[in-house]
Amino acid sequence: MRDAVDKVMQQVAEKKQQTRAEIEAERGKAAQKGRRRFAYLGLLALVFAVSLYFGVERWNHPFPPPTGAAAATGARRAIALAAGLVDRFVKANGRPPATLNEVGFAIPGLRYQRVGSQYILSMDIEGRPITFQSGDDLNRFKSGH
Repeated sequence: MRDAVDKVMQQVAEKKQQTRAEIEAERGKAAQKGRRRFAYLGLLALVFAVSLYFGVERWNHPFPPPTGAAAATGARRAIALAAGLVDRFVKANGRPPATLNEVGFAIPGLRYQRVGSQYILSMDIEGRPITFQSGDDLNRFKSGH
Protein backbone atom coordinates (compact mmCIF):
# COMPACT_ATOMS: atom_id res chain seq x y z
CA MET A 1 0.00 0.00 0.00
CA ARG A 2 2.81 2.32 0.85
CA ASP A 3 4.33 1.78 -2.59
CA ALA A 4 0.99 2.63 -4.21
CA VAL A 5 0.71 5.84 -2.14
CA ASP A 6 4.32 6.76 -2.95
CA LYS A 7 3.64 6.07 -6.61
CA VAL A 8 0.50 8.25 -6.58
CA MET A 9 2.37 11.01 -4.72
CA GLN A 10 5.22 10.80 -7.23
CA GLN A 11 2.71 11.03 -10.12
CA VAL A 12 1.07 14.06 -8.48
CA ALA A 13 4.48 15.70 -7.99
CA GLU A 14 5.44 14.98 -11.61
CA LYS A 15 2.09 16.35 -12.79
CA LYS A 16 2.67 19.54 -10.71
CA GLN A 17 6.16 19.89 -12.12
CA GLN A 18 4.87 19.36 -15.65
CA THR A 19 2.11 21.95 -15.08
CA ARG A 20 4.68 24.44 -13.74
CA ALA A 21 6.90 23.82 -16.77
CA GLU A 22 3.93 24.41 -19.08
CA ILE A 23 3.04 27.62 -17.22
CA GLU A 24 6.66 28.82 -17.45
CA ALA A 25 6.72 27.97 -21.18
CA GLU A 26 3.49 29.96 -21.70
CA ARG A 27 4.95 32.90 -19.76
CA GLY A 28 8.10 32.72 -21.89
CA LYS A 29 6.03 32.69 -25.09
CA ALA A 30 3.96 35.63 -23.85
CA ALA A 31 7.10 37.57 -22.93
CA GLN A 32 8.63 36.81 -26.33
CA LYS A 33 5.39 37.91 -28.01
CA GLY A 34 5.48 41.15 -26.01
CA ARG A 35 9.11 41.78 -27.00
CA ARG A 36 8.24 41.09 -30.63
CA ARG A 37 5.34 43.55 -30.46
CA PHE A 38 7.63 46.14 -28.90
CA ALA A 39 10.18 45.57 -31.68
CA TYR A 40 7.48 45.96 -34.34
CA LEU A 41 6.25 49.13 -32.69
CA GLY A 42 9.80 50.50 -32.59
CA LEU A 43 10.32 49.65 -36.25
CA LEU A 44 7.02 51.30 -37.15
CA ALA A 45 8.00 54.42 -35.20
CA LEU A 46 11.35 54.50 -37.00
CA VAL A 47 9.71 54.19 -40.41
CA PHE A 48 7.26 56.95 -39.50
CA ALA A 49 10.05 59.24 -38.28
CA VAL A 50 12.09 58.70 -41.45
CA SER A 51 9.09 59.32 -43.69
CA LEU A 52 8.22 62.41 -41.68
CA TYR A 53 11.81 63.69 -41.96
CA PHE A 54 11.87 63.32 -45.73
CA GLY A 55 8.21 64.07 -46.34
CA VAL A 56 7.60 67.36 -44.51
CA GLU A 57 9.53 69.44 -47.03
CA ARG A 58 7.76 67.67 -49.86
CA TRP A 59 4.38 68.26 -48.19
CA ASN A 60 5.09 71.98 -47.78
CA HIS A 61 6.44 72.42 -51.31
CA PRO A 62 4.98 69.64 -53.47
CA PHE A 63 5.92 71.30 -56.77
CA PRO A 64 9.24 72.90 -57.64
CA PRO A 65 9.05 76.63 -58.32
CA PRO A 66 9.12 77.59 -62.00
CA THR A 67 12.40 78.68 -63.54
CA GLY A 68 13.46 80.30 -66.78
CA ALA A 69 10.77 81.45 -69.18
CA ALA A 70 7.93 80.03 -67.07
CA ALA A 71 9.08 82.07 -64.06
CA ALA A 72 9.37 85.23 -66.14
CA THR A 73 5.91 84.69 -67.62
CA GLY A 74 4.42 84.13 -64.17
CA ALA A 75 6.12 87.26 -62.85
CA ARG A 76 4.82 89.32 -65.78
CA ARG A 77 1.29 88.06 -65.12
CA ALA A 78 1.53 88.89 -61.41
CA ILE A 79 2.87 92.37 -62.18
CA ALA A 80 0.13 92.91 -64.76
CA LEU A 81 -2.53 91.88 -62.24
CA ALA A 82 -1.08 94.24 -59.64
CA ALA A 83 -0.88 97.04 -62.22
CA GLY A 84 -4.55 96.56 -63.09
CA LEU A 85 -5.51 96.75 -59.41
CA VAL A 86 -3.36 99.84 -58.86
CA ASP A 87 -4.87 101.53 -61.94
CA ARG A 88 -8.37 100.75 -60.67
CA PHE A 89 -7.39 102.24 -57.28
CA VAL A 90 -6.02 105.37 -59.01
CA LYS A 91 -9.28 105.83 -60.95
CA ALA A 92 -11.33 105.44 -57.78
CA ASN A 93 -9.18 107.62 -55.48
CA GLY A 94 -7.30 109.96 -57.82
CA ARG A 95 -3.91 108.91 -56.42
CA PRO A 96 -1.72 105.82 -56.39
CA PRO A 97 -1.81 103.75 -53.21
CA ALA A 98 0.96 104.14 -50.64
CA THR A 99 1.52 100.36 -50.60
CA LEU A 100 0.09 97.31 -52.35
CA ASN A 101 -1.58 96.38 -49.07
CA GLU A 102 -3.81 99.40 -49.54
CA VAL A 103 -5.00 97.78 -52.79
CA GLY A 104 -5.39 94.44 -51.03
CA PHE A 105 -2.76 92.61 -53.07
CA ALA A 106 0.46 91.02 -51.88
CA ILE A 107 2.78 88.58 -53.63
CA PRO A 108 6.17 87.69 -52.12
CA GLY A 109 8.97 89.29 -54.11
CA LEU A 110 6.77 91.91 -55.80
CA ARG A 111 8.07 95.40 -55.13
CA TYR A 112 5.99 98.56 -55.43
CA GLN A 113 7.38 102.09 -55.53
CA ARG A 114 5.35 105.24 -55.66
CA VAL A 115 7.07 108.06 -57.55
CA GLY A 116 4.90 111.16 -57.31
CA SER A 117 1.70 110.36 -59.16
CA GLN A 118 3.33 107.41 -60.93
CA TYR A 119 4.31 103.94 -59.70
CA ILE A 120 6.78 101.19 -60.51
CA LEU A 121 6.19 97.46 -60.04
CA SER A 122 9.11 95.05 -60.22
CA MET A 123 10.26 91.50 -59.45
CA ASP A 124 13.61 89.76 -59.71
CA ILE A 125 13.59 86.43 -61.55
CA GLU A 126 16.87 84.51 -61.48
CA GLY A 127 18.75 87.73 -60.77
CA ARG A 128 17.14 89.69 -63.60
CA PRO A 129 14.68 92.49 -62.80
CA ILE A 130 11.32 92.64 -64.54
CA THR A 131 9.93 96.15 -64.23
CA PHE A 132 6.65 97.81 -65.17
CA GLN A 133 6.14 101.57 -64.93
CA SER A 134 2.75 103.19 -64.92
CA GLY A 135 1.87 104.44 -68.38
CA ASP A 136 3.59 101.51 -70.15
CA ASP A 137 1.52 99.36 -72.50
CA LEU A 138 0.25 96.51 -70.31
CA ASN A 139 -0.43 94.10 -73.20
CA ARG A 140 3.04 94.61 -74.63
CA PHE A 141 4.53 94.12 -71.14
CA LYS A 142 2.62 90.83 -70.62
CA SER A 143 3.90 89.45 -73.92
CA GLY A 144 7.49 90.31 -72.94
CA HIS A 145 8.29 92.74 -75.75
